[in-house]
Amino acid sequence: MKLVLSRKGLDSSSGGVPSPLLPDGTAVPLPIPARHGPKRFRDVRWRDGSLGPLVEDLTGGRVRADHRCHLDPDLQPGALPRPAGWRPVFGQHGAAQSHLAREGVGPGDVFLYFGWFQLAEPAASGRWRYVRHAPPVHRLFGWLQVSEVVAVGTDTAGVLAARPWLSDHPHVNGPSWRSNNTIYVSTRTLRIGGRSTGARGGGLFSGASDRLTLTEPGTRHCAH
Repeated sequence: MKLVLSRKGLDSSSGGVPSPLLPDGTAVPLPIPARHGPKRFRDVRWRDGSLGPLVEDLTGGRVRADHRCHLDPDLQPGALPRPAGWRPVFGQHGAAQSHLAREGVGPGDVFLYFGWFQLAEPAASGRWRYVRHAPPVHRLFGWLQVSEVVAVGTDTAGVLAARPWLSDHPHVNGPSWRSNNTIYVSTRTLRIGGRSTGARGGGLFSGASDRLTLTEPGTRHCAH
């Protein structure tokens, strides 16, 4: 079994800000903006609302609730209305997918996703803001164990005919996917050493845990 560390989410080049760590330690990985994304930030559910206001507040309005986004990896069942048969999935193409293919990443292997995060809190106005002087950190936020590697290429219609539950995923939408466009589908349950862990095959880590933080304590600056 291979473990693949994959960095995802907002950063200085896409969105311009870290994703938020909530006061209870929960990480909320924000998807990156994408002009051809099939969903908008306001469509993605978070707690009792949507990601739209959260991303607007934290980016100072540079990224708006009605901007389209690239929700990938797509790990949370409740993030969108789900068709029957849905599973957590992750898409790759171009140089990133070429590297995964060379390394033979496939069924049974596990992606561990990490990103750039900073503590955030609601202000008195109700708007979200970053906690002043709270250092940004790199943190693990999710996982996906591979059940199936789907070679999409440019034949998105053919893939959707066989797997209609993938219809909301960005790697079967949009005009510019390369020939090695690929989707990794999760297992139903996570298995380590041939034994079921009882966890889903893909999802987000919950709650606060120092074991999820990759940045060494006391580091003054965290590259983004």
